[in-house]
Amino acid sequence: MTRPVGLTLGCALVAMVAPAQFVYNTEIKGDTATVTFNSPRVFAQGGITGAPFTADRVSEHTQTLADGTHISQPQNVEHISRDSQGRTRDDRPIFRAMGIVLGAHPPEDFRLTEISDPMAGLAYVLDDQNKVAHRITMTPRQAGPPRISVGAGAGSVPGGAEGVGAGGALPRVRADSPTQPQHTMEKLESKNIEGVIAEGTRGTTTWPVGSQGNDRPIVQTNETWRSGELKETVLSRNVDPRNGESVTKLININRAEPDPALFQPPAGYTIVDEKESFTITLKRQ
Repeated sequence: MTRPVGLTLGCALVAMVAPAQFVYNTEIKGDTATVTFNSPRVFAQGGITGAPFTADRVSEHTQTLADGTHISQPQNVEHISRDSQGRTRDDRPIFRAMGIVLGAHPPEDFRLTEISDPMAGLAYVLDDQNKVAHRITMTPRQAGPPRISVGAGAGSVPGGAEGVGAGGALPRVRADSPTQPQHTMEKLESKNIEGVIAEGTRGTTTWPVGSQGNDRPIVQTNETWRSGELKETVLSRNVDPRNGESVTKLININRAEPDPALFQPPAGYTIVDEKESFTITLKRQ
């Protein structure tokens, strides 16, 4: 396979476990990745306290073509931690989108570490190759109207539905026209996932015949399983006949208190306070 000479990508870092969000662009030339953080502004949302854990978050995507061919994208693995104070750490590939393979090397070759400390009002991006900790002061987020989600990738429920009914399902939302997608949500029976009890919901979105040139309804489902004890989503599954199946799950869950050193810049790192855009240059590992 021929390695591309240059590749520019726009990505967003959004962690289920972390309240911080970083937006960046990445340019890759040969074995070098230049990561430019366009907006160092981080919004503080308050940490989840009293529920420490460490785990690996694995994302997978599979697709079956019309001729029966199966396509499996490379796994995306993140190492995440949260302590009792609500501080979080996320070590991840800089490419969250699956399926990005650069030459013979997977995106796992380029990694960054994020630390969020809501109590101190600080977030860090660690550049382990150059021993630099980029420090960002968190900005309080303005309260906005509540949003009702049907699950990852499905969007918000139209019409302002307010929760799961006694029968385990939301009333079907009336569409403005026959070609608009219909959304429903149902509550699933709780189950044990990776040693924790999780409560599940399934959102279903149905595109009627003719809404996208289709001669049969298109049905997309989104399952989300959340642990009340862990205060975290432990499994989410999106199935769409047009795009295949995407699964994100937590594995290797450890409920012990993480090492406090994980949530601070390592000794010997230079701390740089960032108020404008900044760039990190990484070499393939």
